[in-house]
Amino acid sequence: MSDAGRFCVSGSSSIGRTSEGSTEQEGSADEEVRPKSSASSSSDEGDVVEEVGENVPSQENLARYCREKFESGVQDATLEKLRLPEDWIEEIKETWLAFVERSGSRQAAGEAVWDAVMELSPHLQKSFRFSRHVFAVRFMNGTSSLIADSGNPETLKDKAEKLAFQHMNTVSLENVETFVAGITTAMDGELGHRFSEVSFQSFRVLFNYIGGIFLFVKREYGERVRRILCSWQDANKYSAEHHEHESSEVHGDATAQAPGQKEPEGGDIKAARTKKKVIETPQTFRDMFMFNASVMGYADTDWMNCTLDYFGAMANNADKPYRMQEECHVLALILNRHYAAKGRKTISLVSFKTVLLASLRSVMPQDWDMDLDEAWTWFWGQIARTLSGCLTKVSRYRRSLQQLITNMSEDDLSTFRESIFDKFFETSPGARNHLKVSATRLWYVIDNILHLAMEIYSDPSVKVPEVSAVGLRHVGMSIPSQFFAPLADAIVESMKPYVGEGRQVALESLRWSMELLAQIMTRVNVEGSTLVMKAVSQNDPLALSRALAIAPRGQRIHEMLTVAVGSQSISLLYWSIETGHLACARTIIQDLMTIRGDRNVYYFGCDDLFRRHPDIISKMSVFAPDLLWPLLDGLIWRSRIVKGELRRAIYYIKNLIQDSFGNFSENIEVLAEHGDPQVIVHPAVMKAVDVIWYRLAMFRFILQRMYSIFALCVLLTGQSFLHGSTSREANIIIAVCRGFTYVFGLGPLLCQHVLHFLRDAMAGQMVRTIIGPMPRYLLSPEWFSSAVLLVVLIAMLSLEPVIWCLYHGSAQGDLLTRSCPQSDPVRDWYSAISALAVMLHWCLVLLDISIFSTRVGAFLLACRYVATQVALTIAAALFLVFSFATAINAMAHTLVELDGVQSWVLVLSQITLGTVPSDFWQSLQADDSVQVMVSVFCIIMVTFMLNLLVAQIVACYGKCFTDLQGFARLNRTSHLAEMADQIPRRRWSAFLETLHLEEPLEFGEGDRGPAGGLEVLESAKAHLVIQDSVQRYSGSTSPDTPWPEPREHKDGFERLERMLLKLQQTERRKGGHSSSAASGSGRSPFSLSPESESSPRDAELPPESPTKSLPFAETGNYCLPPAAIRVPAQVVCLQPVQPVWPSTRISVVVVVAFVVVVVVLMLMLMLTLTLTLTLRLTLTLTLRLRLRLMLMLMLMLMMVVLMVVLLLLLLPPAAAAAVVVVELQL
Repeated sequence: MSDAGRFCVSGSSSIGRTSEGSTEQEGSADEEVRPKSSASSSSDEGDVVEEVGENVPSQENLARYCREKFESGVQDATLEKLRLPEDWIEEIKETWLAFVERSGSRQAAGEAVWDAVMELSPHLQKSFRFSRHVFAVRFMNGTSSLIADSGNPETLKDKAEKLAFQHMNTVSLENVETFVAGITTAMDGELGHRFSEVSFQSFRVLFNYIGGIFLFVKREYGERVRRILCSWQDANKYSAEHHEHESSEVHGDATAQAPGQKEPEGGDIKAARTKKKVIETPQTFRDMFMFNASVMGYADTDWMNCTLDYFGAMANNADKPYRMQEECHVLALILNRHYAAKGRKTISLVSFKTVLLASLRSVMPQDWDMDLDEAWTWFWGQIARTLSGCLTKVSRYRRSLQQLITNMSEDDLSTFRESIFDKFFETSPGARNHLKVSATRLWYVIDNILHLAMEIYSDPSVKVPEVSAVGLRHVGMSIPSQFFAPLADAIVESMKPYVGEGRQVALESLRWSMELLAQIMTRVNVEGSTLVMKAVSQNDPLALSRALAIAPRGQRIHEMLTVAVGSQSISLLYWSIETGHLACARTIIQDLMTIRGDRNVYYFGCDDLFRRHPDIISKMSVFAPDLLWPLLDGLIWRSRIVKGELRRAIYYIKNLIQDSFGNFSENIEVLAEHGDPQVIVHPAVMKAVDVIWYRLAMFRFILQRMYSIFALCVLLTGQSFLHGSTSREANIIIAVCRGFTYVFGLGPLLCQHVLHFLRDAMAGQMVRTIIGPMPRYLLSPEWFSSAVLLVVLIAMLSLEPVIWCLYHGSAQGDLLTRSCPQSDPVRDWYSAISALAVMLHWCLVLLDISIFSTRVGAFLLACRYVATQVALTIAAALFLVFSFATAINAMAHTLVELDGVQSWVLVLSQITLGTVPSDFWQSLQADDSVQVMVSVFCIIMVTFMLNLLVAQIVACYGKCFTDLQGFARLNRTSHLAEMADQIPRRRWSAFLETLHLEEPLEFGEGDRGPAGGLEVLESAKAHLVIQDSVQRYSGSTSPDTPWPEPREHKDGFERLERMLLKLQQTERRKGGHSSSAASGSGRSPFSLSPESESSPRDAELPPESPTKSLPFAETGNYCLPPAAIRVPAQVVCLQPVQPVWPSTRISVVVVVAFVVVVVVLMLMLMLTLTLTLTLRLTLTLTLRLRLRLMLMLMLMLMMVVLMVVLLLLLLPPAAAAAVVVVELQL
């Protein structure tokens, strides 16, 4: 905002303003503190100073004094009360009303003042934070309030002083004079002759007086504010240092006493108690405040704690009145909601001041003096005055606003929403460019704003942080701050038609809450609009790099990760990812993962990134998978020095192994769930997984799988190894083995599946499949095979022959026999099911081996991918077999022994598998039609389908070959994540200690770098390292200085500009245009050619000659964009040079190809006719030779068709080429 005109602009945000522009009398504070200047200290409570005292006999003397005192200019020497003549007061009020009426409305009058001020001083427009419409509303409200009390010197002085305090940092003498001149000029232009000499004098006197108060407050109170800020910082700093010193003393005394030492007796008890009492003496300001409050009898006043929480923000922003006013409003809401609304209606602000001053004296005994006491007393007086007025209004605002909004009908709400944006766009047309959503979405936003306006009265401690968070999100969306206040005004103006008589309090409550919301949003938007945030919102990586280049090296990482306003913060990295600004997100990731160092310390943002965003891997895997690569690449450092064909490398994988609490990191599990086979084989991820697997998890995995292998051996013993033995000992062993399988194999398996099923069912993790809904865990091949094995084991138990024969025995009297008449019906079924169970057990063991060895896992994955193609081929073969079988059986053939579809299905299947009997081909000679059908089937199935299967397998394997290792490692990583919860805490802690992740690692001999990594030696040929990735800088090592900008980070367009200029000057020195220099056979595909025909001497320019942008060429010239490059006045464009193609050679080639195709086609036709005649004439040949001839004939026919197609394609270009050849010959 400008440094001048804001003394009247804040009328809309001043306390107690009504909708008509008048001010509502503030609730008096418990104690008012008046400033005392050197000139007016003795007459603080007098009506007027000596010059304008009660002894003035007439109005003429008052008018003469006012003209002599204030008409000549602004007087800021003293702070006195102004008493105007009665006729001047009437003239001021009537003239002001006439000005408003002549302008048409209060809004138009304020805009006229804006135009007049901007015409006198255009540079002020850049200083305003809001639009012309908002200025008009606030100016008219504030000025009307002052004019209404121009006849009351005391009230006028108080209001002017309050406004001056709010704009203490922005007012100046030059701008005050500009505003006074602008106001009188606007009134003179609107009123004309109505604006008389008396009107001009009276208004000039009034506004000069107000401007003098503004300047006086700035001069006199500025020193007070400075002392308040310094003393508050010193108090906090002193308290912190003293508290740290006392803590160290307490720690030393506590450690000096033995753990088992008893408490001293007798006189020592008193000494110990005294010592304990001294140790517990409060030293910080907050502790001292609570101590003094309890001593003074205010220990149970909870509202003091709440006020103390907000007092720090007020003291830190003593030089920002608008921020102090905002904190006072929020504090008033909280005090009213949590304390006054609960029956505690006595909130004594005087008591708080007493405790406050006593606490400040205690923590600053040496620095405290009378001036500081007076400054803090004045400061709290301003706060108390604002709080008293707010508490008076807020108590009756909350319920009235809720009744107003809830009583509106749905039709009224719809009309209300539509009218809001009509008024908003009328006052702020530029807002249309930022609102690109549908009308229903805008209505939804309005409903949320109204909800916030109501809820901020009932729950301010929760809603105020929410508003701040919304404001930060608007910063990321590049919403200008000048739109918040107009939208709030539009909402209030649109609500006026729905407010009945006698309900103006509801409208005032809406206005007050909307102004508070707009004020919070504007502040957050202004404070959060940093250069880095603006660059991210524009998705400009170059601007982001430039913004980071000026950041202090100690704060650079923090600025990339956090934009904080008050207690709310937003992550630039997350915001850029969520909004799709991935270019800026990549720049942030690369900057964070770059190691920079000076002589004192290395700066590496890896730990800060994972500490600020523990779920960064999860976020990127969902919204920006491409950003995982620069993040993971930044975790690796490789040395440039090679020793013995080995290179040192450091993998900073601490955050991939453990989280900030020392537990197993979820990042590995997230990468496994992400399922990207290329990311999982990144060297950093592989190193982290291998370290955990080989040093911790593999041994536990083997122990868990040993039981499965033992269960398989028991199953094989009971089903395969002793299957043919019938002795008593063998029967006992088989029964024991099968019993072990059913009890210790089936039982645990059943419990596992029941638990997993119940867990997925209760969590709603059910998936619909062809067979019906099934739990999600069965989608895993391992768990699905286990479920099938469970069903098979249950079937085996129900069909177990030993159980069927248990009560009958065998003929020899054995009880545990498997051979009895009762088991004969189920023996065959049992044998088949047992074979299936053995196969499933082997499959589960193979799956376990695939986890243990990634090579075996990759092979199994290859088999799985190829098996799909084999299954499709089998399905196609079955389809062909059934179709040809039904077709042949429908024919009237003479092969009686092959009558029936089932017979032909069997025969065609045998042909497909190559197991058909040899006499079958002899029987086919009896029927030529069946012979032709079988021959066609053989061609399609044996020749086409099998070759197609081979091609499909080769293509499928080639596609998945590069990802086989990745998928195998994904399988191992997923099992590793599942095993992490089963690892004991003690064993995990011991494992972390062996890694020594907290020890710094050396980049070179004696060069200790950041900690959190593992050092390994790898082959120098694996990765080529030309330049060290660590950026080292000389010069100052202060954390407050930015990093020097490296040369390679300069704008690429600037380098291109210099190259073009140098190239142009070089060509001009040669004495000719660059276009002519580039001509000839050795000419470059692009050449530099000036568009003007000026001579080289005329084209040369001095270094300081003016430049102009390159225009875009419209005739094929490739010019650079105007914003990208600037060159001297002679424009140079890149013109594509047409290459000289050998057209005659191309024409000859086309003609020759056409002739060759024609000749080959004729030969193919002749050969086809020959084969056809041979087949006709050689009917006595064997069936095998006839089938071969038919196959060759079909292939020749296919080749003929292909050649005809090629002939048709080559005919048009061949004709054109022939014409070209003829023309060239001529």
